[in-house]
Parts: sequence; structure tokens; C-alpha cells
Amino acid sequence: MKKVGYTVKTETDEETRYLSEVLGCQIVFEANDEGDNYSQFETFLKEHKDQQIVLMSFESMGLQLGQLAPIFHYIRDEGIDCHFVEKPFERDEDYLQLLTGLALSEKEIVSRRTLKGLRVAHAKGVVSGRPAINEQTIDRIRYLHTSQKKNIRQISTECGVSLGTVHKYIKREEEKLGKKVSN
Repeated sequence: MKKVGYTVKTETDEETRYLSEVLGCQIVFEANDEGDNYSQFETFLKEHKDQQIVLMSFESMGLQLGQLAPIFHYIRDEGIDCHFVEKPFERDEDYLQLLTGLALSEKEIVSRRTLKGLRVAHAKGVVSGRPAINEQTIDRIRYLHTSQKKNIRQISTECGVSLGTVHKYIKREEEKLGKKVSN
């Protein structure tokens, strides 16, 4: 099986050299750390899923902990042979399982913190969601749509509201009249 190394570019090329010269990787992909590391790694996995993927460490992926769960599920589901050189376990599967568990825990912690923050904000009277618009703006949306026959994008620009807001009020009006929303 062909060995393919993966690393995020660093100041030195030590990791790249180690992957190719010491570990015998025929190809070593150096991801650009300035882009979307998740997409780069996901694309790399899809292109090389029939080969052994060799990573020096967890950090070599350039991913945040919360991004790992879907990547590791993909590795497991596709049966990708993924080898970590530096790991605290003998087996790569055990290390992947640990990292997946940590990623899922991190996701749960972030979710709990977010919900707690929303509850605290609501208790202080902070309203979340889209800002309310006044009746005058709603009437203007209706007028521009029905009388002026303007499309949703034009109305959005003219009234200074989102496309979704325009669509919402046009849809309400047309449901009253039994019509379909037009663009």
C-alpha cells in the first residue's frame, strides 16, 4: 500500500522531510495554513482514501478539536488507514477514538455555554434574532411588491432589510390572498 504523508506547512520542513525520508511516504502533501484546513484535509482524505495516510501528530492536520468528529467518522466509515506517528496509544484506532470523544465533548461544552449565555441574555432583557421592523416598513414592503411589482431583492435594498424579511412579509400577505410568492 502506498504511504501518503500530510502536514500543515510550518517554518521548517523537518516534518515533511521526516515523512518522506524516514517514514517512506511517496507523496507528502503540505497544506497551506492560511486557507480552510478542514476542506483541505477532507479533500486530501477523499483523494487518498485507498492509501495509508501518515500524520506526525494530531497537530499535523491543522484542525481545531471541534472539527475532528466528522473527519474521524469519515475515516472510520470509509475504512481509511490513518497512522499517527506521535500518539500516546499503541493502536491508531484507540487514538482516533480518544480524539473523537474529546471532539464530541468539546462540541457539547460549546453548545451548553451558548445556551447558558442565551438564557442569561434573555433574563437581562436582550432580544435575540432578527431585529423587529416597524409597521411602516412592512407596509412599504407590501406596497413595493403589490403596486410597484418590484422583486424581493429590489425591495430588500430599498427598505434596508434582509431578503428573508422581505420574503416573510410577502409570503404572509400572499397567504392571506391565496397567492404564491413571486421573486
